[in-house]
This record gives sequence, structure tokens and C-alpha cells, in this order.
Amino acid sequence: MQQADIVRGRVTVVDDDELFLESVSTNLADAGYRTDSFLGGAEAIRYLSGGPSADLVLLDWKMPGISGIEVMQRLRAEKIDIPIIFLTVLSDQIYEEVGLLGGAVDFVEKSRSFAILLRRIELILGGDKRRWQAHPPAGPHDHSGLVLRYDSRRALWRDNNVDLTLTEFNIVAYHVR
Repeated sequence: MQQADIVRGRVTVVDDDELFLESVSTNLADAGYRTDSFLGGAEAIRYLSGGPSADLVLLDWKMPGISGIEVMQRLRAEKIDIPIIFLTVLSDQIYEEVGLLGGAVDFVEKSRSFAILLRRIELILGGDKRRWQAHPPAGPHDHSGLVLRYDSRRALWRDNNVDLTLTEFNIVAYHVR
């Protein structure tokens, strides 16, 4: 079997920017993933409601019609628990918090390189993030002045909030464990 014949997983990509959609889908295919691409949320919901046909969803936040957060809410309401990574130009922490609290597993700014996105996909599909998020340690844990609040994915250093992204929090939590 040739390297190109090995399928690493199936990723559904949803974005209203046709050029971005094509670029990400092509890069994923080159990396060994099968992709299904949709220019809007309604089409993606219909497709994903037909059965678990994806291992992961890359979802744009800002789309006309149905936004990415609405797509995720509808999927979760239908008990479709496919891991979702938001891809967005929105960089305010509030969007990241809403997405993660709503059930997404990661939040990546579109300006990041494909190599970063690919590594995050590999971590999620490899099970590390999915397993940790399914069974996070209970309550806050104090590690010599560093308090990790697993319920909200926040860190405090000597009672001062440490502004970490979800991925940064996961890295710190992994090293502490």
C-alpha cells in the first residue's frame, strides 16, 4: 500500500470563503485526509445529520445564514458529538470561550499556518484531547502556586489570572500531569 492510499481520517470543512475552503481541503487531502467541503452551515448540518460520516469538523464562525456557533448548537442538539475546531478571523477571547464552552475542542485563527492546524487535528484524532476533555480532573488543583481550573480551562499563578488559550492550557496541564 502506498502512502497516498492511507487515509488518516475524514474531515468535514465548512466555510463561506470558497478559496479558503479549497485551500484547506487540498492541504488536508495532501496530508492524507479525506475531506467533505461545504460553503454553508445548512448543507453541512444536512450532511452530518445523515450519520457519523466525519471524524472531525473544521467550522468557520462567521457565515451568512447559519453561523458556525449555530451549526455546532444544532449538531449537539441532534446528539452529533463529532469534534469541532473553529477556524475564524475573530481573535477576541470571548469568542473562543463561547465556542469551547459550547462544545468545540479547539479554536484556531485563520492566520495560523496549516502546519499548526494539522498538528492540532492530529492531536485530536489521536485521542489525546478527546480523552482528556471527556474525563478532566475534577475541581481546581494547586501546584506550588499554579492553580489549574479544569472546569473552565483557566490558570492562576499566585492568585493572578494567566491569559492562556485552550491549547496553551492543555500543554500546561499535560506537563503538570
